[in-house]
Amino acid sequence: MNTKYYLAVDIGASSGRHMLAHLEDGKIVLEEIYRFSNEMIDRKGYKVWNVRRLFQEILSGMKKCAELGKIPYSMGIDTWAVDYVLLDENDRRIGETVAYRDKRTYGMDEEVYKLITEEQLYLRTGIQKQIFNTIYQLMALKKKEPGQLERAETFLMVPDYFNFLLTGRKVQEYTNATTTQLVNPATEDWDDELIEKLGIKRNIFQEIKMAGCEVGELEQEIQKQVGFNCKVILPPTHDTASAVVAVPSRKEETLYISSGTWSLMGTERLQADCSKESMLYNFTNEGGYGYRYRFLKNIMGLWMIQSVQKELVPDMSFAEICELAEKEEITSLVDVNDERFLAPESMVEEVRSACWETLQQVPKTIGEIAAVIYNSLANCYAMAAKEIETITGQKYQELHIVGGGANADFLNKLTAKYTGKTVLAGPTEATALGNISVQMITAGEFADLKEARECIYHSFEYNLLTEKCLDILFKHQHSCCTQIQQSFQQIDPLAAQIADIAPHMHQEHQCQKNGDNVIDVGNAVQHQHQCHNAYNQHHQIRHAEPQNQVQSTLDDEIQSDPEYPFSSCGFHDTKSFPVVRYALTQCRLALSTEKCLPVPRLPTDVPAGRIPVCPCRTRVR
Repeated sequence: MNTKYYLAVDIGASSGRHMLAHLEDGKIVLEEIYRFSNEMIDRKGYKVWNVRRLFQEILSGMKKCAELGKIPYSMGIDTWAVDYVLLDENDRRIGETVAYRDKRTYGMDEEVYKLITEEQLYLRTGIQKQIFNTIYQLMALKKKEPGQLERAETFLMVPDYFNFLLTGRKVQEYTNATTTQLVNPATEDWDDELIEKLGIKRNIFQEIKMAGCEVGELEQEIQKQVGFNCKVILPPTHDTASAVVAVPSRKEETLYISSGTWSLMGTERLQADCSKESMLYNFTNEGGYGYRYRFLKNIMGLWMIQSVQKELVPDMSFAEICELAEKEEITSLVDVNDERFLAPESMVEEVRSACWETLQQVPKTIGEIAAVIYNSLANCYAMAAKEIETITGQKYQELHIVGGGANADFLNKLTAKYTGKTVLAGPTEATALGNISVQMITAGEFADLKEARECIYHSFEYNLLTEKCLDILFKHQHSCCTQIQQSFQQIDPLAAQIADIAPHMHQEHQCQKNGDNVIDVGNAVQHQHQCHNAYNQHHQIRHAEPQNQVQSTLDDEIQSDPEYPFSSCGFHDTKSFPVVRYALTQCRLALSTEKCLPVPRLPTDVPAGRIPVCPCRTRVR
């Protein structure tokens, strides 16, 4: 049987990639076959995208499919949002494709509000105010280069333009169209009245299509260049919308962060919330797959650390920067959503200035600067989470982090700490997976979004971090070990006999630590009873009772403590509490060796899917 391949072309602000996928034994197999760089360039006084080169890179990656003999059944393109291309009557590009970080939009919000108030604009669109939104870009063009708008016969978002070059057909995809701040959520179509108020020609905007629709097949000339023909499908062309499709949640109510150059934090809803409260909190209602709404907040994201790396240590990996930041104790925080961080001349100096202006410690080293950024981002996530819970009335126990930022281990740990939520990090290639999942739904591989997410859940691994688990566990363990140590000061005569039993307990501990199928610590418990019996038999006193009580209390408190979020992790059965079992083993090992052991980091070498340890950084299914 021939393998049916699906191609996702995922282009971000810093790089693009071609990802091939197929189903194998009921799981999605993902393969990167081509990667290329992307960056804004300065041209004629503007920051612009080189869309001509990007399209050639798209073709190069498609040629790679032919070289590998892996011809895709269909393909889909996603990119960042808000930026666009204008075409004239001959379908030639007008002007440059100016990037959202260009400063031409500064002050354009006030120009728009002369025509429609900010509150009315939000009521009509539900879109968060961001100075780079398409509506402000178009107003800047109208004010500074009106001739371009007058000549324009076609308006296309960046991925729509690439689809046009591939197929010759002009359509606009819903999720990306909503980021223009020109779509009415009530009609799920262009807001004709708003467009007229702005003085923009309505006819330049194309028909809006939902993700999952077929654009068409490749044009003949494109077929000759790449060596095959295939269907071009609309995925959610806004990369964040594709990433949200791939959130591996089995719950309807899910909190997520699409973490990359931008951090987009929110939840999915079936209706837009265009209330004044949502406007004041600066939340957006961007379109999602299946006419869902991504109720989220745009947060500056890893752009800040990317800029610092490029500026100070271009040869240092982000993992190395994370390690340096984790060692620092600086507590300074900055407002990561301040426009000063959008496109500064020097991100390093901007961060330092923000700390100095607020009378905080000014970071000096790369580690300190990174620590300030990571802590500030995590703090912002925590505030955004509280705002979402306030507006929705929903309490979220879990927080999914998808995208490249799922690999930012230190940031994710801080996020667990600041939010107090169980953090599930992964998959990292969420955007490509969401893109491909919609293609697979269209092809009939999955019945619906729920089935696609279930497949993603079983196909990939993720990191699970719960700072609260660590805090509570270590609190109990310290208490337990301390009391055991005090007990031992009174039972020295039994030390030798207990030491004879210790190797057996240690052996059991090692079995569990190595990931063997020993979840219960039955043998260790048996040896512990032997310790008790020996104690009572030879000394006829009850010094062991405090230790007995401590262990009983530990079992009871950890399982009943409402602050201990095992239920949110899915570990409901007492026998599935390997974290607790591990802690008890440590305490019993302390008993056997007359030592209060240091607080351990939980095992990190457990095979995936064997023992789902909750608060450590083990990769689990």
